[in-house]
Amino acid sequence: MPDFLNTGIQRSAEANPSGVYVFPALDSGTYRISVELSGFRKSVREGVEVSVNSTVRADFVLQPGIVTQAVDVVARVPELQTDRADTGRNIETKQLEDLPLSHGRNFQSVLNLVPGAGRAFRPNSEFYNSQDSLSTSVNGQSYFSNNVQIEGIDDNFRTP
Repeated sequence: MPDFLNTGIQRSAEANPSGVYVFPALDSGTYRISVELSGFRKSVREGVEVSVNSTVRADFVLQPGIVTQAVDVVARVPELQTDRADTGRNIETKQLEDLPLSHGRNFQSVLNLVPGAGRAFRPNSEFYNSQDSLSTSVNGQSYFSNNVQIEGIDDNFRTP
């Protein structure tokens, strides 16, 4: 059962016979997930981060015991994402405020920190790029293949 720590909203679901559970369309934020089954100890995982347009996997191993016993996991190593082939990186507002940005503090230069991203560049001359936007090629793909979102909203409108 995920518990949205920012609002206190709770959702619950039963796992299928293979032990798989799914909570589609969760809002981005920090969650507490608890799992319980008769004959096993309750297990809780704190601080599960859910980002926009992401799949988060939280595996549990239930220990035999009574339900009143609880196992709390307070820290964990980020798991390798095996559910999806896409990659992405969230750049938080705090990073934009604290990091030294190149290109005249252009926020797009922080894309240089994304694994696989090439160095940010100006794709056009100053005449055609009056807003001084930067582009980045990720993993050898054209910069037109990038999916950019701001506050969870696509920002991919291309102008000639």
